[in-house]
Amino acid sequence: MMMKFALFILFSSFVLNQTLRIDLGNGIVINPLDLSVLMLVIVNFTVNKSLRIKNIPTFIYPLFIFIAIGSIGLIINPWLDPLQKIASFLYALRLLLYILLFIQLYTKMRERDFVKDLMFFTGGVITFLGFFQYFFYPNLRNLYYLGWDDHLYRLFSTFLDPNFAGAYFALFCLYCLWRYLGENIILKKIMYASVGLSSVIALFLTYSRTGMIMLIVGIVVYLSFYKKLKILFFALISLIVLFFIFAGDLEGLNPLRSASVIARLDSLQNAFIIFLYNPVIGIGFNAYRYAQIYYGFRGGDLSLTSHADAGSDNSYLFVAATTGVIGLFLFFSFLKRIIESLLDLPRELKAISLSTLASILAGSIFTNILFYTPLLLWLFLVLSVTRLKKS
Repeated sequence: MMMKFALFILFSSFVLNQTLRIDLGNGIVINPLDLSVLMLVIVNFTVNKSLRIKNIPTFIYPLFIFIAIGSIGLIINPWLDPLQKIASFLYALRLLLYILLFIQLYTKMRERDFVKDLMFFTGGVITFLGFFQYFFYPNLRNLYYLGWDDHLYRLFSTFLDPNFAGAYFALFCLYCLWRYLGENIILKKIMYASVGLSSVIALFLTYSRTGMIMLIVGIVVYLSFYKKLKILFFALISLIVLFFIFAGDLEGLNPLRSASVIARLDSLQNAFIIFLYNPVIGIGFNAYRYAQIYYGFRGGDLSLTSHADAGSDNSYLFVAATTGVIGLFLFFSFLKRIIESLLDLPRELKAISLSTLASILAGSIFTNILFYTPLLLWLFLVLSVTRLKKS
């Protein structure tokens, strides 16, 4: 009962997402989702007696070393002041916390069906709240002083950002597809299909090209395991056509908009330059915001509050800039090991696990979603409920 209550709190915090975050300044944020993850880790440790060293999957080890390398980079970084080092190190601790939860859920999840249902219910609520926001709260201009972009006439739900919302809806669409194909009861199939299609519409209303690419990649990977080429072709053409149908006249609603492309190219260039200055061990994880200020890429009061300045638009360059070639090697070592583990799963579990991972890896080329903890948590949940067997 205690575990189910803790899980309920976790998913409730997931629904609320960024709406209740408290920014203490200098990059230090209190987020209810992080607090609920901490609570669940403690409850899991006391109730399920999990998190023993012998239970840790071997594919996790590179992540531990990755965090250690990022922390060493912070310690030896000469231009970070103590407060900046603390603020950066707190993110490393948060990442470690999510990894510990993943280990617990992966090795000993007794509430698997309960978690699967909570994941579906959570996605449905976030989708509904997204439609409500789209019609009654169409922009974030009044929160610009807190570092949020206005995102005029775009759906962003409780993520307060259409790109992260679009990425989530892409992942949730894949989840609904998995539940739909694995269900035999007609009414439940209708429910999964209805909510899944609603999330597709929500994705279009985010006008997020990253989300669209993620959905396309995810569907291609998923259906490739079932060799349904005709359905795959029809699905891809439909998605592309609908994306242009939903396009608007404003710059942010135009799928061919160039302003964001130029901004992303600038972001990639900045990350690559920071990496070239710190190629071996990086600037420290997660000191990217301060590095942009130090190297003159950002300045002014908003540089310390803007959420966009906290990382590069490309997750892989972000890893390279903050942890160097050593961290990059460890990160890809983790990906290689986990993919090898997923390939041993039965087809239906392999399809949803690998399509979710592939979708996130593709989206991370354009938006730094790999280290956005709500989406990282979703990935960990999918990998946990699909019962990874080989470590």
